[in-house]
Amino acid sequence: MKRFIQIICNVLTQGESLVMATIVTAPDQARLCGARMLIRTDGRIHGTIGGGLMEAETLQIALRIFARQSAKVRLMKFSGEAAPHMCSPCGSGTTVLIEHITATPDNREIFRKLLEARQRGMKCCLLTHLDSDADILPVLHRQLVCEGNVLYGKPAIRFPGICALLEKAATVHSPVIESVGACNFFLNPWIVPSMVYLFGAGHVAQEVAELTVKAGFRTVVLDDREKFANPDRFPAADNIIVLESFEQAFHGLEIDRKSHVIIVTRGHRHEKSLLRQALATPAGYIGVIGNIRKRDALFKEMSSEGFSIDDLLRIYCPIGVNVLAESPLEIAVSIVAQLIHLRGKRLADKKRDVLLPQTGQTEPESAPIAEERVTGRAARQASVASTKQHRPSLNQRNR
Repeated sequence: MKRFIQIICNVLTQGESLVMATIVTAPDQARLCGARMLIRTDGRIHGTIGGGLMEAETLQIALRIFARQSAKVRLMKFSGEAAPHMCSPCGSGTTVLIEHITATPDNREIFRKLLEARQRGMKCCLLTHLDSDADILPVLHRQLVCEGNVLYGKPAIRFPGICALLEKAATVHSPVIESVGACNFFLNPWIVPSMVYLFGAGHVAQEVAELTVKAGFRTVVLDDREKFANPDRFPAADNIIVLESFEQAFHGLEIDRKSHVIIVTRGHRHEKSLLRQALATPAGYIGVIGNIRKRDALFKEMSSEGFSIDDLLRIYCPIGVNVLAESPLEIAVSIVAQLIHLRGKRLADKKRDVLLPQTGQTEPESAPIAEERVTGRAARQASVASTKQHRPSLNQRNR
């Protein structure tokens, strides 16, 4: 996403306008809500809103906007009428908001501020005053709302009810059009991606970093060798940290329940020290490379040191999904596939909580999610069960 915003900034700086298409609603493909695509004046595109006929129709609308030099916003509800031979074309019922972003000083400034805020890890929302409920909407102005309701953009939006709108902008997770009195506002949130802390800068780490960035994770690479941990080897990484030692590797890192810790250090060195440090954090994912035999020996040793079964169950080892991977790229694919799966599961759980509020009703989990809950945890329980007899009492533990 950082690259996406950077492209906008670069294009506007060059004096070129562009069109941004954002999916607002997608009844049959909820995962597409918030998907964005940029269209440039020469027809080049960046990003995607799902491809197919819907994307092609969006492209044609964008080119017409360029031809007319209109600063309007267009709401398009894709019906699939251009594909009568298809019973229900992909994307039917999807609403796309298509906005012309001209190379004005205000637009250059607001997207520059957005890029800076995202680089600092701030959640932001672009608030666009539309002023009409027609399909073709005049843009009055844009404003950037960041954490703490900090505002960027001129002129400032001032009218009764702004406080409630700003509160909504600070908490919204997917694009929405809100009506306040006779005015309409497009709230387009730019969510901070989950963090991946990648310990190790070898061949596997190189492939993992490339894929995690492409998959939408903010990626930080950490190693004690500047020869390996550098921008030449990790050009896509959001940050690279050269450590003095792996013994204090987590110092200063902001790790929460959405953070992912991946340990792929050279020759499997430093793993136990890094695992001890990782388990002292609330990280939602802790993965370490290695086979089952190595895992069992490592868990047995950690159990004898006082780590509980629950501690060890937080560790994914062998890391990744089982795709019989052998090469560094294949191993990286298996690791990132696991991250994507867990991220999708969390998102599905969140949406289920929103759809069933305060009703007491429950909804059956989808088969893949239900299976992962049972088999994923059960597999790790089995892997540490043999260490249980080595676990000392609570008062014997020394972390």
